[in-house]
Amino acid sequence: MTLGEWLNSMIMEDGDEDEGYTPLPRRPHAAEMFERRGRSRRLDDAYGADEDTHRLGASIDAIAARLEAAERRSTVAIQGVDQAVAGLVRRLEAADQDGRQYGRRIDDIAEELREGHRRLRKFENEVGPKTAETFGKVETGLGALAGRLYDIEERQRTGVNELRQRMETVEKLAGPGAGSDLLAQVGARLDQAQSRTTEALRGLERSFAHLDQRLRTAEARVEPEGVREAARFEKLAETLSRQVEANRTEMMRRLDTAESENRMDRIERAVLSLGDQLKASETRSAGAVEAMGREVLRIAENLNGRVGKIEIGVDARVEKLGDTLTRKVEGDMGRLAQGLQQGLEQRLTASDDRHALALEKLGGEITRISDRLSERIAQSERRSQQALDDIGRRLADSSTRIEQRYDRASGELAERMRMSEERTASLIAEARENIERRAETPRPEPLPEPAPVAAADAQPDWRAAAFPDAAFPDAPFHGQTFEDPDPVYTEQQAWSADLAPPEPEIAPEPDLEPDHQV
Repeated sequence: MTLGEWLNSMIMEDGDEDEGYTPLPRRPHAAEMFERRGRSRRLDDAYGADEDTHRLGASIDAIAARLEAAERRSTVAIQGVDQAVAGLVRRLEAADQDGRQYGRRIDDIAEELREGHRRLRKFENEVGPKTAETFGKVETGLGALAGRLYDIEERQRTGVNELRQRMETVEKLAGPGAGSDLLAQVGARLDQAQSRTTEALRGLERSFAHLDQRLRTAEARVEPEGVREAARFEKLAETLSRQVEANRTEMMRRLDTAESENRMDRIERAVLSLGDQLKASETRSAGAVEAMGREVLRIAENLNGRVGKIEIGVDARVEKLGDTLTRKVEGDMGRLAQGLQQGLEQRLTASDDRHALALEKLGGEITRISDRLSERIAQSERRSQQALDDIGRRLADSSTRIEQRYDRASGELAERMRMSEERTASLIAEARENIERRAETPRPEPLPEPAPVAAADAQPDWRAAAFPDAAFPDAPFHGQTFEDPDPVYTEQQAWSADLAPPEPEIAPEPDLEPDHQV
């Protein structure tokens, strides 16, 4: 147990024993201090103590009282902190419990959604095949209707071709003549037949449009299946209209051609028969179109009734299924709540067991890791010691090599210095020989020198004493001069002048002539 844990436990025990506390004042009352001091003074006066002892005792008492007050304040502050921490812990536990409740609620909602999706898929699987079967029947009926329309179109095409052949035969047999009235009657009859055919086709288109609208309404709930048949009907109606228009145009063109060639007089008799044939053809076409319209209306009514039954049945089935789903979901939710509560308790128990096992495993792992860490630390210490020994050995070897190199370098340097000194001595000797050889040459007689100063005679040249073999600019060689000095001699004099220190300046002597005149 650490010091902080022990302190917290002691504070909690003190708080349980005495929950109500009253903060003490920061400092004791002045009356107590004066009373204690007066009492100590009276006792000291009785026994005869000095004033310093009284002051020291009073100071010690005041310090002790302040220490006790500080301890009480610390205890009160620690108790307040402990209460605040306990309240914070309670709030955290309440927040954790709320979070767990929210999590359970979210799990329940997710489970409800999954159950709803599953039931919806089941409903689709149950209702989908029936709807597909119904649309298959509708498609079969539309296919039969399309086959009938194709047959009617083929018969009309055959009749038109026969009529065209007969017209060509009549044109070949008949000659030019006047038949404008008959042609007008034939054109009027053709226009009437075309208008009736157009009206029948428009009625058929309206029927198809109504049927298409009903199919689209059904397709809004189920996947469309008869789109191609509706497009086929529309294409068939357009093709039939184009063929009728083309036949009319061809007939008018041929009639215009026959009139322009003045052969109408030969086809008057043929026109009468042609009118009868056209009447019969119109009657047959009108009957066929009316029959086709009635058939289409019958098919549309049957399809409308079937679609209405399907819609009513689907709505009732959906409502019934919704009620069933609601009741079942409520029952399942109750059972699910009980199961979740039991499962949650089991999970909590299992979680506690797993946590205990995990803690045991964690303790074992920590022990094993600590053992491995101790082994690794020992190994690292051994390696560090070996590395330090190796470094010391290398340092000793390197210091030995450095000393050897230093000795060798110092020996070489001494040898070089000795050789340099020898060369310098030889050069100096050669220079001295040259100087002596030059000094032995004949010289002119010296000029009379002025009388030297007594102080100068008494003091010798210090440079000659320090450098006996050197030549200086102002020191003549024993009164000898050279008219043509040697370059070596000149260079040696310049070098000596650079090395020589500057001479001290001599103060000028005072002029004594005015004194003698006075």
